Amino acid sequence: MVFLDSTIIIDYLRREKTAVETIGKLLSEGEILKTTLFNYYETYFGAIAFGKKEDEKETTLAFLNSIEIVQPTLVSIRKSAEIRLELQKKGQKIDPNDILIAGIIAIAQEPIYTKNTKHFSQVQELIVKNY
Repeated sequence: MVFLDSTIIIDYLRREKTAVETIGKLLSEGEILKTTLFNYYETYFGAIAFGKKEDEKETTLAFLNSIEIVQPTLVSIRKSAEIRLELQKKGQKIDPNDILIAGIIAIAQEPIYTKNTKHFSQVQELIVKNY
């Protein structure tokens, strides 16, 4: 099982070659694709706010509905707070959504595929995969 960050989902929906190849490879290897509720929000917002094609919203929803959406839990929210504090002590800062995403993924102990490696790599517990 692997998590998809908003970056790879958006690139996949835009038919960006490396994203399409990466997701295709993951599926051919039998991986279960997941994303977090926060990635769902970011991706859907992008489709309705910046989508240029009429069917972009429906295409986005169809893809999001085809993968597992992982909800935050009290455990993941606590983990997110711990991650934020740890980064704050080091003088590092990442987007609040990314901290919430990191908490979920750290608890799951599964890799995240992203182009946003700069932020996620700051979190020691994460297995960050660039595509």
